[in-house]
Amino acid sequence: MPIKAIILDIGGVIWLPSGSPLSEKWASRCGLDAMSFDRILSAPEWRRQALLGAITREEMWANIGSMLGLSQNDLHELEQDYWKGEWDTTLLDHFQTLKPRYKLGIISDAYTGARELVKEWVNEELFDTIVFSAEEGVCKPDPLIFRIALERLDVEADAVVFVDDRDKNIVGAQQLGIHAIRYVNFSQLLNALDGYIGNGV
Repeated sequence: MPIKAIILDIGGVIWLPSGSPLSEKWASRCGLDAMSFDRILSAPEWRRQALLGAITREEMWANIGSMLGLSQNDLHELEQDYWKGEWDTTLLDHFQTLKPRYKLGIISDAYTGARELVKEWVNEELFDTIVFSAEEGVCKPDPLIFRIALERLDVEADAVVFVDDRDKNIVGAQQLGIHAIRYVNFSQLLNALDGYIGNGV
């Protein structure tokens, strides 16, 4: 079946985080070694609840701040450092050129409030559907989150290419019959995508 839609992840694909580990700046500041700091920052019970929308982003960070013993000002600074990164505007511009021929979508594991935070780059002007985990109560690679996107785009699984930087999400999409590309860099993505859509016609 010809490709009718392309679905992208955000983090690690459209948005590329800073390469410097946060622990380089923050572990000693919190009186911890790097491993202990990272364990608290990525505490799965809080992160998963936030990604599922069970708690807000603010509640997640309040829990982290409490465990690290941070003041409100320091916690705000940590959160800003956590979100340091760059939006790949070259990639977004390229997909703008594909929009007349393909439906475009987003599937992202994201906290509450993400839609407002990313609206400058990820919005309905470019994407036909935007599916955030906290709004749906389900994360990748659960089949449901992919099915939500397919239904809203009104396409069959084998007419879709999904792009993500995590192997488990690639496998989850493929198990539903969705074509999938594991993102490494922009050039690699274009070459892989060319295998599905050729020159875009």
